[in-house]
Amino acid sequence: MRKILFTVIIYLLVVTAMTAQQQRQYTHFMFNKMAYNPGYVGNQEAAAITGLYRNQWVGINGAPISQFLTVDLPFRNNKVGLGFNLAHSTIGISNIWNLDAMYAYRIKVGAQGGLAGGIMASGRYFGMNFSDPSLIASQNPAQDPALQTEPYKKYIFNFGAGLYFNVPHFYLGVSVPRILEADIDFDKSQGTISKEERHYYLMTGIGIDLSDKVEMIPQVMVKYIENAPWDLDANVNFVFNKKITIGGSYRMGGDNQSKGESLDFLLGFRISRPLYLGVSYDYTISSLQKLNRGSYEAMLRYIFIKQDEDLLRNPRFF
Repeated sequence: MRKILFTVIIYLLVVTAMTAQQQRQYTHFMFNKMAYNPGYVGNQEAAAITGLYRNQWVGINGAPISQFLTVDLPFRNNKVGLGFNLAHSTIGISNIWNLDAMYAYRIKVGAQGGLAGGIMASGRYFGMNFSDPSLIASQNPAQDPALQTEPYKKYIFNFGAGLYFNVPHFYLGVSVPRILEADIDFDKSQGTISKEERHYYLMTGIGIDLSDKVEMIPQVMVKYIENAPWDLDANVNFVFNKKITIGGSYRMGGDNQSKGESLDFLLGFRISRPLYLGVSYDYTISSLQKLNRGSYEAMLRYIFIKQDEDLLRNPRFF
Protein backbone atom coordinates (compact mmCIF):
# COMPACT_ATOMS: atom_id res chain seq x y z
CA MET A 1 0.00 0.00 0.00
CA ARG A 2 2.83 2.41 0.88
CA LYS A 3 4.41 1.68 -2.51
CA ILE A 4 1.19 2.60 -4.35
CA LEU A 5 0.66 5.77 -2.36
CA PHE A 6 4.18 7.00 -2.92
CA THR A 7 3.94 6.38 -6.67
CA VAL A 8 0.78 8.49 -6.80
CA ILE A 9 2.41 11.25 -4.73
CA ILE A 10 5.48 11.33 -6.99
CA TYR A 11 3.20 11.47 -10.05
CA LEU A 12 1.40 14.51 -8.66
CA LEU A 13 4.69 16.23 -7.81
CA VAL A 14 5.91 15.79 -11.37
CA VAL A 15 2.84 17.03 -13.25
CA THR A 16 1.64 19.74 -10.88
CA ALA A 17 3.35 23.10 -11.45
CA MET A 18 1.50 25.33 -9.01
CA THR A 19 3.75 25.00 -5.98
CA ALA A 20 6.42 22.38 -6.67
CA GLN A 21 9.97 22.98 -7.84
CA GLN A 22 10.52 21.55 -11.32
CA GLN A 23 14.25 22.20 -11.71
CA ARG A 24 16.63 19.51 -10.46
CA GLN A 25 18.55 20.23 -7.27
CA TYR A 26 22.20 19.32 -6.77
CA THR A 27 24.28 19.37 -3.61
CA HIS A 28 27.34 20.15 -5.79
CA PHE A 29 25.70 23.31 -7.14
CA MET A 30 28.97 25.23 -6.67
CA PHE A 31 30.70 22.87 -9.14
CA ASN A 32 27.69 22.59 -11.43
CA LYS A 33 26.72 26.19 -12.16
CA MET A 34 25.92 25.42 -15.80
CA ALA A 35 22.81 23.59 -14.58
CA TYR A 36 21.39 26.94 -13.43
CA ASN A 37 23.13 29.85 -15.18
CA PRO A 38 24.19 30.04 -18.87
CA GLY A 39 26.28 33.10 -18.03
CA TYR A 40 28.84 30.81 -16.38
CA VAL A 41 29.74 29.04 -19.64
CA GLY A 42 33.40 29.53 -20.56
CA ASN A 43 34.34 30.96 -17.18
CA GLN A 44 36.62 28.00 -16.38
CA GLU A 45 39.09 29.33 -19.01
CA ALA A 46 39.67 25.80 -20.28
CA ALA A 47 37.52 23.13 -21.87
CA ALA A 48 35.94 20.94 -19.21
CA ILE A 49 33.59 18.01 -19.00
CA THR A 50 31.62 17.21 -15.83
CA GLY A 51 29.49 14.20 -14.98
CA LEU A 52 27.17 13.96 -11.97
CA TYR A 53 24.97 11.24 -10.50
CA ARG A 54 22.34 11.82 -7.78
CA ASN A 55 20.25 9.24 -5.94
CA GLN A 56 17.69 11.07 -3.79
CA TRP A 57 15.77 9.69 -0.80
CA VAL A 58 17.33 6.22 -0.91
CA GLY A 59 14.93 3.55 0.31
CA ILE A 60 11.75 5.07 -1.14
CA ASN A 61 10.40 3.33 -4.24
CA GLY A 62 10.17 5.72 -7.18
CA ALA A 63 12.32 8.43 -5.60
CA PRO A 64 14.25 10.77 -7.95
CA ILE A 65 17.43 9.51 -9.63
CA SER A 66 19.35 11.89 -11.90
CA GLN A 67 22.35 11.84 -14.23
CA PHE A 68 23.89 15.04 -15.55
CA LEU A 69 26.63 15.69 -18.13
CA THR A 70 28.07 19.11 -19.09
CA VAL A 71 30.56 20.23 -21.73
CA ASP A 72 32.11 23.68 -21.25
CA LEU A 73 34.07 25.26 -24.14
CA PRO A 74 35.78 28.69 -24.01
CA PHE A 75 36.72 30.53 -27.23
CA ARG A 76 38.34 33.78 -28.36
CA ASN A 77 40.62 34.21 -25.35
CA ASN A 78 37.77 33.30 -22.99
CA LYS A 79 35.49 36.06 -24.26
CA VAL A 80 33.01 33.54 -25.66
CA GLY A 81 31.73 30.38 -24.06
CA LEU A 82 29.72 27.54 -25.58
CA GLY A 83 28.23 24.81 -23.45
CA PHE A 84 25.93 21.81 -23.46
CA ASN A 85 23.97 20.06 -20.72
CA LEU A 86 22.46 16.61 -21.02
CA ALA A 87 20.29 15.54 -18.09
CA HIS A 88 18.19 12.48 -17.37
CA SER A 89 15.99 11.76 -14.39
CA THR A 90 13.39 9.24 -13.31
CA ILE A 91 10.71 9.93 -10.70
CA GLY A 92 8.19 7.18 -10.09
CA ILE A 93 6.78 6.23 -13.50
CA SER A 94 8.13 9.37 -15.17
CA ASN A 95 11.17 9.55 -17.44
CA ILE A 96 12.61 12.98 -18.29
CA TRP A 97 15.41 13.96 -20.69
CA ASN A 98 16.72 17.49 -21.09
CA LEU A 99 19.24 18.94 -23.56
CA ASP A 100 20.53 22.53 -23.21
CA ALA A 101 22.70 24.54 -25.58
CA MET A 102 24.30 27.69 -24.10
CA TYR A 103 26.20 30.74 -25.32
CA ALA A 104 27.89 33.38 -23.16
CA TYR A 105 29.86 36.53 -23.94
CA ARG A 106 32.23 37.93 -21.33
CA ILE A 107 33.62 41.44 -20.95
CA LYS A 108 36.54 42.40 -18.75
CA VAL A 109 35.79 44.35 -15.58
CA GLY A 110 38.79 45.91 -13.86
CA ALA A 111 42.14 44.14 -13.80
CA GLN A 112 40.91 40.62 -12.93
CA GLY A 113 37.11 40.68 -13.06
CA GLY A 114 34.63 39.63 -15.71
CA LEU A 115 30.92 40.05 -16.43
CA ALA A 116 29.18 37.58 -18.73
CA GLY A 117 25.71 37.46 -20.20
CA GLY A 118 24.43 34.09 -21.32
CA ILE A 119 21.45 32.62 -23.16
CA MET A 120 20.31 29.04 -23.46
CA ALA A 121 17.84 26.98 -25.48
CA SER A 122 16.48 23.72 -24.12
CA GLY A 123 14.52 20.76 -25.39
CA ARG A 124 12.80 18.46 -22.95
CA TYR A 125 11.22 15.03 -23.29
CA PHE A 126 8.62 14.18 -20.68
CA GLY A 127 7.18 10.65 -20.51
CA MET A 128 4.90 8.62 -18.25
CA ASN A 129 4.68 4.83 -18.39
CA PHE A 130 1.32 3.79 -16.98
CA SER A 131 2.07 0.12 -17.69
CA ASP A 132 5.04 0.19 -15.30
CA PRO A 133 5.01 -2.98 -13.15
CA SER A 134 5.48 -0.89 -9.99
CA LEU A 135 1.87 0.31 -10.37
CA ILE A 136 -0.51 -2.05 -8.60
CA ALA A 137 -4.31 -2.04 -8.96
CA SER A 138 -7.04 -4.21 -7.44
CA GLN A 139 -8.65 -4.54 -10.87
CA ASN A 140 -7.63 -4.14 -14.49
CA PRO A 141 -7.08 -0.37 -15.09
CA ALA A 142 -8.55 -0.77 -18.58
CA GLN A 143 -11.96 -1.40 -16.96
CA ASP A 144 -12.04 2.12 -15.53
CA PRO A 145 -12.20 4.79 -18.27
CA ALA A 146 -11.13 7.45 -15.76
CA LEU A 147 -7.66 5.91 -15.47
CA GLN A 148 -4.89 6.69 -17.93
CA THR A 149 -3.46 3.50 -19.46
CA GLU A 150 -1.65 4.65 -22.59
CA PRO A 151 1.93 5.99 -22.31
CA TYR A 152 2.17 9.78 -22.16
CA LYS A 153 4.86 11.63 -24.10
CA LYS A 154 5.50 15.29 -24.57
CA TYR A 155 8.29 17.41 -26.07
CA ILE A 156 8.81 20.89 -24.69
CA PHE A 157 10.99 23.75 -25.92
CA ASN A 158 12.16 26.62 -23.72
CA PHE A 159 14.88 29.22 -23.38
CA GLY A 160 16.60 31.07 -20.54
CA ALA A 161 19.15 33.74 -19.68
CA GLY A 162 21.64 34.64 -16.97
CA LEU A 163 24.33 37.06 -15.82
CA TYR A 164 27.54 36.02 -14.07
CA PHE A 165 30.15 38.32 -12.48
CA ASN A 166 33.36 37.14 -10.89
CA VAL A 167 36.75 38.24 -9.58
CA PRO A 168 39.38 35.82 -8.16
CA HIS A 169 37.71 35.60 -4.70
CA PHE A 170 34.08 36.49 -5.35
CA TYR A 171 31.23 35.63 -7.72
CA LEU A 172 27.60 36.66 -8.18
CA GLY A 173 25.10 35.21 -10.63
CA VAL A 174 21.42 35.67 -11.44
CA SER A 175 19.46 33.57 -13.92
CA VAL A 176 16.14 32.28 -15.21
CA PRO A 177 16.83 28.91 -16.91
CA ARG A 178 13.31 28.58 -18.33
CA ILE A 179 11.39 31.71 -19.29
CA LEU A 180 8.43 30.25 -21.19
CA GLU A 181 5.62 28.80 -19.09
CA ALA A 182 5.25 25.73 -21.28
CA ASP A 183 2.10 23.61 -21.08
CA ILE A 184 2.76 20.10 -19.67
CA ASP A 185 -0.89 18.99 -19.36
CA PHE A 186 -2.14 15.54 -20.25
CA ASP A 187 -5.58 16.66 -21.37
CA LYS A 188 -6.03 19.70 -23.63
CA SER A 189 -9.83 19.76 -23.19
CA GLN A 190 -9.63 21.28 -19.69
CA GLY A 191 -7.33 24.18 -20.61
CA THR A 192 -3.88 24.67 -19.12
CA ILE A 193 -3.69 23.32 -15.57
CA SER A 194 -0.07 22.18 -15.31
CA LYS A 195 2.77 24.26 -16.75
CA GLU A 196 6.45 24.94 -16.28
CA GLU A 197 6.94 27.74 -13.79
CA ARG A 198 9.77 30.26 -14.02
CA HIS A 199 12.58 29.50 -11.57
CA TYR A 200 14.70 32.47 -10.48
CA TYR A 201 18.20 31.81 -9.13
CA LEU A 202 20.71 33.95 -7.30
CA MET A 203 24.07 32.45 -6.34
CA THR A 204 27.06 34.05 -4.69
CA GLY A 205 30.25 33.06 -2.91
CA ILE A 206 33.46 34.45 -1.51
CA GLY A 207 36.90 32.91 -0.96
CA ILE A 208 38.73 33.70 2.28
CA ASP A 209 42.37 32.69 2.75
CA LEU A 210 42.75 31.38 6.30
CA SER A 211 46.40 30.51 5.70
CA ASP A 212 48.76 29.68 2.85
CA LYS A 213 47.27 26.19 2.69
CA VAL A 214 43.64 26.63 3.76
CA GLU A 215 40.83 28.56 2.05
CA MET A 216 37.27 28.93 3.34
CA ILE A 217 34.54 29.40 0.72
CA PRO A 218 31.03 30.26 1.97
CA GLN A 219 28.40 30.12 -0.80
CA VAL A 220 24.65 30.57 -1.10
CA MET A 221 22.14 29.73 -3.81
CA VAL A 222 18.66 31.25 -3.48
CA LYS A 223 15.74 29.85 -5.47
CA TYR A 224 12.38 31.52 -6.01
CA ILE A 225 9.25 30.29 -7.76
CA GLU A 226 5.98 32.20 -7.89
CA ASN A 227 3.37 30.78 -5.47
CA ALA A 228 6.02 28.74 -3.65
CA PRO A 229 8.16 29.49 -0.57
CA TRP A 230 11.65 30.90 -0.93
CA ASP A 231 14.33 28.23 -0.89
CA LEU A 232 18.09 28.29 -0.46
CA ASP A 233 21.22 26.19 -0.12
CA ALA A 234 23.82 27.64 2.28
CA ASN A 235 27.25 26.04 1.98
CA VAL A 236 30.73 26.39 3.53
CA ASN A 237 33.67 24.53 2.00
CA PHE A 238 37.25 24.35 3.25
CA VAL A 239 39.96 23.71 0.66
CA PHE A 240 43.28 22.29 1.85
CA ASN A 241 46.41 22.67 -0.29
CA LYS A 242 44.11 23.30 -3.29
CA LYS A 243 43.57 19.53 -3.40
CA ILE A 244 41.10 18.40 -0.73
CA THR A 245 37.67 19.95 -0.16
CA ILE A 246 35.61 19.32 2.99
CA GLY A 247 32.33 21.12 3.53
CA GLY A 248 28.71 21.16 4.54
CA SER A 249 25.41 22.69 3.45
CA TYR A 250 21.99 23.43 4.85
CA ARG A 251 19.05 23.18 2.45
CA MET A 252 15.79 24.91 3.24
CA GLY A 253 12.50 23.36 2.22
CA GLY A 254 10.67 20.35 3.51
CA ASP A 255 7.30 21.13 5.07
CA ASN A 256 5.83 23.46 7.68
CA GLN A 257 6.63 21.02 10.49
CA SER A 258 10.32 20.57 9.60
CA LYS A 259 13.34 22.80 10.11
CA GLY A 260 14.48 22.35 6.54
CA GLU A 261 14.98 19.70 3.91
CA SER A 262 18.48 18.37 4.57
CA LEU A 263 21.94 18.76 6.06
CA ASP A 264 24.56 17.96 3.44
CA PHE A 265 28.16 16.80 3.78
CA LEU A 266 30.69 17.17 0.94
CA LEU A 267 34.12 15.69 0.31
CA GLY A 268 36.27 16.32 -2.75
CA PHE A 269 39.71 15.27 -4.04
CA ARG A 270 41.88 16.57 -6.84
CA ILE A 271 42.95 13.10 -7.97
CA SER A 272 45.39 14.49 -10.54
CA ARG A 273 46.08 17.94 -11.87
CA PRO A 274 43.14 17.94 -14.34
CA LEU A 275 40.80 15.47 -12.55
CA TYR A 276 38.53 16.27 -9.60
CA LEU A 277 36.17 13.91 -7.76
CA GLY A 278 33.44 15.04 -5.35
CA VAL A 279 30.99 13.02 -3.28
CA SER A 280 28.22 14.11 -0.92
CA TYR A 281 25.60 12.78 1.45
CA ASP A 282 22.33 14.57 2.31
CA TYR A 283 20.83 13.78 5.72
CA THR A 284 17.06 14.35 5.50
CA ILE A 285 15.57 16.52 8.25
CA SER A 286 12.06 16.90 6.79
CA SER A 287 9.07 14.70 7.55
CA LEU A 288 10.46 12.16 5.03
CA GLN A 289 13.32 11.42 7.43
CA LYS A 290 11.85 8.15 8.71
CA LEU A 291 11.09 6.87 5.21
CA ASN A 292 14.53 7.15 3.58
CA ARG A 293 18.26 6.77 4.19
CA GLY A 294 19.30 10.12 2.78
CA SER A 295 20.57 11.16 -0.64
CA TYR A 296 23.88 10.46 -2.37
CA GLU A 297 25.69 12.36 -5.07
CA ALA A 298 28.95 11.88 -7.00
CA MET A 299 30.61 14.35 -9.35
CA LEU A 300 33.63 13.93 -11.65
CA ARG A 301 35.26 16.78 -13.61
CA TYR A 302 38.09 16.74 -16.13
CA ILE A 303 39.78 19.96 -17.34
CA PHE A 304 41.52 19.83 -20.72
CA ILE A 305 44.56 22.02 -20.17
CA LYS A 306 48.31 21.92 -20.64
CA GLN A 307 50.16 20.63 -17.62
CA ASP A 308 52.21 23.80 -17.15
CA GLU A 309 49.34 26.31 -17.19
CA ASP A 310 48.48 28.36 -14.10
CA LEU A 311 44.86 27.18 -13.92
CA LEU A 312 45.93 23.81 -12.55
CA ARG A 313 48.47 25.25 -10.15
CA ASN A 314 45.79 27.67 -8.88
CA PRO A 315 42.43 26.05 -9.67
CA ARG A 316 39.47 28.38 -10.19
CA PHE A 317 36.48 27.74 -7.93
CA PHE A 318 34.56 30.80 -9.17
